[in-house]
Amino acid sequence: SLRKEYENGNKTINKISKELNLPIITLFSNESEFYYTGIVNGGALRYVGMVYALQKLFSIYYLSSGFKFVDMKIKKGDSHYYDLFNLFCVSTKSIQFYSTGGEVGRPEKTSYIEKFEVVKKYLHVCNFNDTQNCSKCDKCFRTMFSLYADGILENFQAVFDLKKFY
Repeated sequence: SLRKEYENGNKTINKISKELNLPIITLFSNESEFYYTGIVNGGALRYVGMVYALQKLFSIYYLSSGFKFVDMKIKKGDSHYYDLFNLFCVSTKSIQFYSTGGEVGRPEKTSYIEKFEVVKKYLHVCNFNDTQNCSKCDKCFRTMFSLYADGILENFQAVFDLKKFY
């Protein structure tokens, strides 16, 4: 059930929060039960709706870009390519949304985050599994390949099944 997935995810998020000594706010929503994916992948707009629900807590909200800004394009069926535009459109006087990280590609992002010990224990990128990386999907493979290219994939054996990669 969605509630069980949410609670399982919160276990990991709470561990990270305590380890980094950062406050955390979680929000449960069943919007995915009603979300129709046949038109456009909502991308950032799905997250923005949740931030709006808590907007008195934020005046600025940063959302990680899935693509480089130079690759922005209007692509039927996938709004991730134009999140930079969408976030500008949904910003208001009381809350500004910013797309971040789009100045670099996935390999550069991976090289940046690999320096942090917490990432080696909790990195989750999987498209198909909410609690652990499947180590087979496109996102898992891309991330594992970047780590492999940097010569540090073995440092991430806690979050990836290296046998599946090799």
